Amino acid sequence: MDTKRIVRTWCAALVALIAAVWICIRWVDYPVAARFFHPSSEGGIIGLIFGGRVLVAEELSLIGILALVRLKTGSLPDVAKTLLIACSTSVMAYTLNDLVLKFAFGRQGPEAFYQSPLAGTFHFFQGIDAASFPSGHMMLAAAFLGVFSRVYPRLRMASLSLLVFGTLVLVVGDWHFVSDVLAGTFLGFTAGLIAGELWLRHTQSRSTGQR
Repeated sequence: MDTKRIVRTWCAALVALIAAVWICIRWVDYPVAARFFHPSSEGGIIGLIFGGRVLVAEELSLIGILALVRLKTGSLPDVAKTLLIACSTSVMAYTLNDLVLKFAFGRQGPEAFYQSPLAGTFHFFQGIDAASFPSGHMMLAAAFLGVFSRVYPRLRMASLSLLVFGTLVLVVGDWHFVSDVLAGTFLGFTAGLIAGELWLRHTQSRSTGQR
């Protein structure tokens, strides 16, 4: 697929995402959140184990381990290199989301919304890292899986299935609105696909140069 076609396809997907997010904000987000609302959505052992910062800490630890192995042995298996790229992309996407996007959109999640309806709306450039849009969890997961989907196309359906499952968990668990997870998935997967493509081109150019 040529570059122009890729850009056109991505732009079409972006337009579809914007339309879907708008529809969700108008008619889907709040009724769905109300259906699954419960006062302890942010607590419990699941929230503790799978908290965004916990997952980032785990990825950073894995990055450190892989770096040490590389220094010790002088090389890494191809799958370990891909894992290193995936973890790095995932952490960067999550950090960008927390420091820039959540601040820019300034939307709080379902729990805050039911304490004050104004919390569910967008307060541009007034957000904090605990804001809801886009979903940091989906940015994290989608960026990670996007790398593997690009480098190993056979894993694409499994990756998409995992993302759908993650979306359902976040919505049913009342951690996020539907539009939050749609935006986080799209942006994270885009980052992962770009990183995976760049990694593939790098490995292909190296193998060509060695011939």
